[in-house]
Amino acid sequence: MQPKANLEPNPSSIKHSLVNKNNHQKNSETDLNSLNGVDSDQAFVSSSSVLELDLIYAIHRNEFELYYQPKVNTKENIIIGAEALIRWNHPKLGLISPNDFIPLAEKIGFINDIGKWVKKTACAQNKAWQDAKLPAIPVSINLSASRFMETDLVNSTRETLEQTKLEARYLE
Repeated sequence: MQPKANLEPNPSSIKHSLVNKNNHQKNSETDLNSLNGVDSDQAFVSSSSVLELDLIYAIHRNEFELYYQPKVNTKENIIIGAEALIRWNHPKLGLISPNDFIPLAEKIGFINDIGKWVKKTACAQNKAWQDAKLPAIPVSINLSASRFMETDLVNSTRETLEQTKLEARYLE
């Protein structure tokens, strides 16, 4: 299954990401701009900066997808859990591996927003499976190391579980 969530982008996160992007952009400009007559204060547009902006708006545009890798007990031949794996379905570039966009998200300070989207989407999907009378299994999500530094991790997780009505034992 490949659920999508209709979550609005967090304006403060977008602003923070854009500030980080702009600071990085100014720091990475080269003398090539002055050679081409481009003022250093003007926006330097590159494929990287376009991809950064695309990444920031990917949640709002419902471009992320979760795929669920089953965890199987091979002795009993039953599914005992699943791992939620994110992919970015870019409208022009197609499916982008997390190996390609996660480092970019970390660089521009957008990784925690993506992590929150993954958590909410995986919890909602798991609850939907349970409501459809499928076997109740835990779903694992991956957290960025920076997420553990955030002060709202526990409260955010608690809120997500309450919003989705998923029991905590079904989120790993």
